[in-house]
Amino acid sequence: MANNTQVSEEEILAQAKAHDDTRAEIEQNLNSLSAFIANTLQASTSEATRALEQTFGNWVKGLRAAALLNLEEMSASMRSESSKATQADVDNSRAILSVPMSTGNFLGAS
Repeated sequence: MANNTQVSEEEILAQAKAHDDTRAEIEQNLNSLSAFIANTLQASTSEATRALEQTFGNWVKGLRAAALLNLEEMSASMRSESSKATQADVDNSRAILSVPMSTGNFLGAS
């Protein structure tokens, strides 16, 4: 069956996977940075270092909410819309193929 969408489902799914991979990489880097900050805080009694904990915590919370959640939602949306487009292609192809032959001949589709 011909693929009528402009971008193939495989390309869309590859992009969705790239979004997932990017999100996972950012998550891993945040976890590593969090461990580094925790070790720094444990080794220091400085109030300036303690201020870093709250600033970093707020930054990580904001980044997780903005970037990581958006990447996750984007990849899920890409997969969902790709599936819908593929199903629409199948449905439309079936509708075209179910046109009675006499109508098809009238339309010049002999």
